[in-house]
Amino acid sequence: VESFQMLRNISAKRSQKISMKNDMPFGDDPFPSIIKGCVASIQSAMKDGLTLLEIDFPPIQGRSDISLSETLDSNRNHARNIIRSFSAQNGDALWAVFPDKNEADLAAKSYFGKNLPAKLPFLITSIKEAVNEAPPTANGCNLQLVVQPGFNIDEWIQLEDLKSVGNNVRRASGGEGEAAMVVLNGSLDKVCSGYYPRIFYPGLFSAKERFLKNFEPVYSIKKVQGGWIFRSYPDDWKVVRERRGNQPKVVGECAVRPTYNDAVQILRSRSD
Repeated sequence: VESFQMLRNISAKRSQKISMKNDMPFGDDPFPSIIKGCVASIQSAMKDGLTLLEIDFPPIQGRSDISLSETLDSNRNHARNIIRSFSAQNGDALWAVFPDKNEADLAAKSYFGKNLPAKLPFLITSIKEAVNEAPPTANGCNLQLVVQPGFNIDEWIQLEDLKSVGNNVRRASGGEGEAAMVVLNGSLDKVCSGYYPRIFYPGLFSAKERFLKNFEPVYSIKKVQGGWIFRSYPDDWKVVRERRGNQPKVVGECAVRPTYNDAVQILRSRSD
């Protein structure tokens, strides 16, 4: 496998370098560091002209048996913390986009209380609302943060239309270039891996080939047996060994995302 070979062929000098550089958050509450890393990665990628970005990390620390409602609650919280770094600069040209209207309403109440102000500092909407009724924001659209799409497959398919709406609103307000779209914990890697077969999901397959596969994973933390796959843009992908009670250790690095199996092989083949 190409990514495994790339990881195996790292020189001794390179290996020494990566073993000393580890910025993957860890500890009892890694989320402040994760949010900081997400914001920095988004800003770097946008500065480089990227407009389709993905951030992906476990929404709750140390648990895999979390319910859908817990996942939605956590991602709504994480979205708010990310938004704090962008709202002052972008105003209502920042769109916080949720899977459906109920989630959008919950987010507005969670962020601003039950008595909502007449004008919110940024736009809160749902995928369907934004696609069917282009938001008339005075400042256009600079950034769409799409929170956990994919519970309904149509949400993934509609992301392309949502991006087009953002671009159109941006141009209508006199803006140049494209709006950026950031998908938060939307499982795009699962879609792009072929998990959903073309024969049963032709619409999703077309959306993947045409649009979804073009997203750049700018911040990603994925658990594997014995460690993690980690990336923080613009750095390369890293395979990180989990060490109970100690700082995780980078044991491999490559330019392409390693598969789950590749990462496990690397962790098994390299000693501390």
